[in-house]
Amino acid sequence: MVTPHKEILFGCLSFTWEMIDLAIEDLSHEQLVQMPSPNANSIAWTLWHMSRVFDSLISIHLLKCPQLWSSEGWEAKFNIPSGQEDRGVGWTIEEVSGWAPPDKDTLIGYYEAVKLLMTDYIESLTESEIIRTVDIPVVTSGIPGIDSKSVGAAFGRRVWDYVSHAGHISYIRGLIVGPGWYIR
Repeated sequence: MVTPHKEILFGCLSFTWEMIDLAIEDLSHEQLVQMPSPNANSIAWTLWHMSRVFDSLISIHLLKCPQLWSSEGWEAKFNIPSGQEDRGVGWTIEEVSGWAPPDKDTLIGYYEAVKLLMTDYIESLTESEIIRTVDIPVVTSGIPGIDSKSVGAAFGRRVWDYVSHAGHISYIRGLIVGPGWYIR
């Protein structure tokens, strides 16, 4: 049964996924890893980061199960030295520019795996699950803490972040090769 919250989430995310897919489908590995300026993230880094955030949120904090990152072996393919919990939050531009992203198939493979995780999770959402309170670790001004909020609020906050990053990917693509993300 499609409930209003599922319809809203899938409406937003379907459009977002199509925009990302169109933005990256014809890019070479070199274009994916290109930083459009010395102080800007690459498409590869942004795609990895947004996938990691949702893998961590859904797997660890909402389902209390192993992340795809480790359970499916993605961690070994991404050259991330700091381990499982690293999602790119707080990386310096030197760390971003020093990272050697994996090949395009690996980047897109992890993004697609997390997209399926997101889809399955949204399909499983019930009205009572959306209002359940969860504790999400946060870092504010360099100080770690816990943010207690509903699943709906935590998921909604991350969807906003996800859509923002999709816009970044489309914008970076435009800077590198011109438009190409228009929804068909």
